[in-house]
Amino acid sequence: IVTAACIQMLVILTNKVLLPWYRQLLYRGVNIQGKWEQKLDFNNGKTQLITLELAQKAHNITGSVTMVKSTNGEIVRTEIMTLKGSVKDRLFNGTIFPIDTKRVGISTILLEIIGDGSKMSGCTMWYDSGAAQISSMATIFIRL
Repeated sequence: IVTAACIQMLVILTNKVLLPWYRQLLYRGVNIQGKWEQKLDFNNGKTQLITLELAQKAHNITGSVTMVKSTNGEIVRTEIMTLKGSVKDRLFNGTIFPIDTKRVGISTILLEIIGDGSKMSGCTMWYDSGAAQISSMATIFIRL
């Protein structure tokens, strides 16, 4: 029993600590860690500011998404969500979930990292619970 417990602890240590450290050491791809922002101005005085705060370990991306909706300069709603995704060959693919488990919703983004890595451009797709449909739009994020 003691031997089995020691082997199990070694397996966990290898999978949770040693392998992620080794992958990070060898990773030579693009680094998108940090803060990114997208601002949308709608014709009716409404704006939406989306901020991504990304953490990166090799190709794995985690982080938070803050969405601030305003009308005529006054904040109407702020929402914080979590993000999980990955980077491969200058492409970032992420899935965004609401933190509030009572809220129905999910978003998916596919972005190409442009030029020197200061801009990501692509598409966002989400479930719009107000309209009860899946919607999408072109997306550009700028590194802050």
